[in-house]
Amino acid sequence: MVEMLSRSSLIENDAQSSQYTTTTDSTIPGPGALGGKAIKALGKLTIRGIDRVIITARLRSITSKFPHSNEQASSIKGIREMYNVILELCRSGMYNDELRKKALQLLVVQIKDEQVQILVEALARWHLIELELLLPEIVDIIIPFRRLPWGRNRLAPEIRDHVLCDLTIVRHPSTTQILLQKAIDDAKGQDQAFRTTYRQYFGPVLSFLSQLAAINTDTCKIVLQAGYLDLLLMTQKGKVEVEKTPEICGVFLSQPKLVTPPVREKVLNVILNEIVQGRIAHVVDALSKWNINDLKSLIMQLQANTPISRVLFRHNGDPSRFEQNVAFLFRLADIGKLHLHIVLDAGFLDMIPTAHQHKLRINDNKIISMVFEVLKTNSGLKDYRSKALDILVNYIIERKTTHILSILAKWGHKDREDIVIAIFQRAGPVGFGSEGPFGPKRQVFHSRDGLYHFDQEKVVSVMTFAGEVAHLSDGAFHAVINAGMLDALLVIQSHDLSVHGLDEPYNIILGVLKLGLFPNKIRKKALDLLVFQVCRGEARYMLKTMARWNINDLNRLIWEISAQFPPLSNRRALEDLFARPAATQTLSNIYLQRLLSFLAGIAQLNDAASQVVFQTGFMDLLLALQKDKATNDFEELDGLILSILQKPQLHDDKTKKKAIAYISLQTEKEETHMYKVIGKRSIAELELIITGMLEHFDLGGHLTLSPSAQGGVDINPKDLASLNTCVMIFSKVILKHRFAFQALINAGILDLLLAIQSRQCSIDGIKNIYDIILTSVYMDSVSDKALKIISHQIMGQSSCLLATLQKYTDQEFQIVAPVMLQGIKSALSMHEGHITPCPGPNKSSLTNCITFLHKLSEINTSTYHHLLNTGLVDLFLNTDRVGIPATALFGLYTVLLEYARPKTYSLDISVRVLDFVKMRVETDRSPFFMKALAETDPLILNEVVSNLVYRSRALWYAAIAAKSKILVTK
Repeated sequence: MVEMLSRSSLIENDAQSSQYTTTTDSTIPGPGALGGKAIKALGKLTIRGIDRVIITARLRSITSKFPHSNEQASSIKGIREMYNVILELCRSGMYNDELRKKALQLLVVQIKDEQVQILVEALARWHLIELELLLPEIVDIIIPFRRLPWGRNRLAPEIRDHVLCDLTIVRHPSTTQILLQKAIDDAKGQDQAFRTTYRQYFGPVLSFLSQLAAINTDTCKIVLQAGYLDLLLMTQKGKVEVEKTPEICGVFLSQPKLVTPPVREKVLNVILNEIVQGRIAHVVDALSKWNINDLKSLIMQLQANTPISRVLFRHNGDPSRFEQNVAFLFRLADIGKLHLHIVLDAGFLDMIPTAHQHKLRINDNKIISMVFEVLKTNSGLKDYRSKALDILVNYIIERKTTHILSILAKWGHKDREDIVIAIFQRAGPVGFGSEGPFGPKRQVFHSRDGLYHFDQEKVVSVMTFAGEVAHLSDGAFHAVINAGMLDALLVIQSHDLSVHGLDEPYNIILGVLKLGLFPNKIRKKALDLLVFQVCRGEARYMLKTMARWNINDLNRLIWEISAQFPPLSNRRALEDLFARPAATQTLSNIYLQRLLSFLAGIAQLNDAASQVVFQTGFMDLLLALQKDKATNDFEELDGLILSILQKPQLHDDKTKKKAIAYISLQTEKEETHMYKVIGKRSIAELELIITGMLEHFDLGGHLTLSPSAQGGVDINPKDLASLNTCVMIFSKVILKHRFAFQALINAGILDLLLAIQSRQCSIDGIKNIYDIILTSVYMDSVSDKALKIISHQIMGQSSCLLATLQKYTDQEFQIVAPVMLQGIKSALSMHEGHITPCPGPNKSSLTNCITFLHKLSEINTSTYHHLLNTGLVDLFLNTDRVGIPATALFGLYTVLLEYARPKTYSLDISVRVLDFVKMRVETDRSPFFMKALAETDPLILNEVVSNLVYRSRALWYAAIAAKSKILVTK
């Protein structure tokens, strides 16, 4: 430490100089040699007078160098000694007031101009006691804040508890304390007026003091005693612009030992203001150098239940003080683990729920990162684990999981597993962690689509989060499964609640079943969940994932599912199921139908999967449910069954027969999905399906299309019943699908019908078959086959054909009849003078043909015109009487007599018919003609009698007798 200058030293130093002027720079300024000699020769009183003269002269000389900038000072010789002289003159009680005032004024000017570099260096060499006495005086000259109380000291003692040092309100007075509020407002107004007056000096003074404080701990202590903190609080509260604020605040923050109880409150107040104003970085930087225990003490006083903390925890403002405080604690915790511990001890985790409650803006990612630091296995912060977990769960519930997942993606397998377990235990479904089996719970209020028994939002969010973690990587998937994801899903489903929405996005269940890396105990849980989904009818979402599986994985899963449903894998169990009372079967039937629907979806993934499905008891169960008149009908089942017939080469005969049996049962219903499914197929697909169905009737190739059926295999009536099923399906589909008819014809239905007829079997039992045949007569490619089938039926048994024609409208009849009659004419040929029905002479066939035409004319009278137009009338008129059976004559006469109706047909045909009748009466026995004549229309009868009386005596008698009989009857 440099010794302070005394009066004698000033004089002695001057004695070494012969002269001192304002233009001469001296390294050691003094009063001069002449003054020294005078002081030596004169007495004490004289010395004082001379001393004043000399010092005044020196001061005048020094004053000529002031004011100056820091840059200018470097070029002034003896400038440091000049400052030493000035400081000497500023010593209290050593010099007269006038000299001292002038010296102080020189220093004040330099301080106001912020040119204090040499001054600070000089003060650094001064005695601390002198500095302690001088510094407050200099500050008071510039900013006289000590003359009157400021801040809280302006208030009465009973009011001071409501505010901090700088009048920041800690707790607002109640509305009844208006006077208290007024006093606080008045004090604030007085402080503001004071700051306004000296506004320009706060910055320079604080800058000067901060430079002094930075010298060492002792000078810093003196600066604090000089009112440094008071000035700083004034600037903060009044928002006075001060340059280098971080450096100004950092001076005393870098000296933690000086934060003693007398100044602690003001230090905390300063830190509070810096935090509130968002100037956090320099505060944290200064505090990072503190001893950990000192820092902990400071932060606890700042954040604990103190007046300062109550100000920091306010939520109003934008940004709020609470938000700024959280940001400050974030920065502090980032320094290191020990600092994180301090922040946690200060109650940081308790602040987060408050921030969320008031919807304050805080950095969620930083909070999450801090939470994970706490939750790490080796963090050493177990005391805070519970609160950290609550915060994490809250983020999960709010679905703010992006940063959480990014952190977990970097964690190890065991840490991930532990954290997921903790989350499940804290926020998983009720019952998680208990031992299974997880059977259905009774008296639980829920709905199919909700989790009302649980906290729905919480459970769904937690399970969704677990699914997202599982998707991070294979390791994360294993961690989630090992943590109990399946157990949580089982708990949910044990309450008969759906887990569909929880599993679908992440395929947890199938992931376990496919990987083949989990023990059987875990696979069993996944399989139980799959079965539950199947029984609820909600498992179809899994098919999309299964479509990417290889056949080995699918094969294994299909058989595992089959084993879970005894009626599917064991025929005896199936029989026992339907042997039980009907009331006990309802639920089982519903579950089994849903099972079949799901398996049908698997079978439609690819051909290999379908073959595996049909190797189970799928078809047996399906038929059993249909025979039991199960009400549910699924399009996927119908589509699957049709695919069997569409690809017959993939399946054995038993499977195909069962498929047709299923179709037969389905088509017994008036309304069925089967028709809709078929109606959606293309013509090529329909043709394959129909071909597959019709292949069932080839009897191993023995049902050949041959003119002769001798030696052929008999047709089983059951086969005809199955054919009836096929035709019945497609006769309905034809009305809804424009390609269905063509597909049916292309598949060879007409060839099959001809083959059946060739074995003398009737096709009348095949429902709606005649609609198909009659429609096909207009197709050039198969019209000859259709006409052969029609002719064969007409010459055999035509009642069903007539019943079909009877349903036709007049317009439809006019279209069909001409072609059909033309076919009949083609089938009848002359052979040795006799009418020969195809394929050979047969009077029974001819009789049936005439009977058919007779009945057809009764159904629709336009038949007579069609018969005439097709030449059938000419054919019968030119036929030898021997060729017409006696049993057919009545029908023939009835038809032919119609052409004798007056003014209806041409005269030529009427004459020819009457000639034919005359010939038959003269050569045949007359009862058939007389019966026909007796039953004919009176108009025709009168015409016949009047025109034929002269033709035949026998006819005359016959006519009179017939007419008499009619009159007697009338």
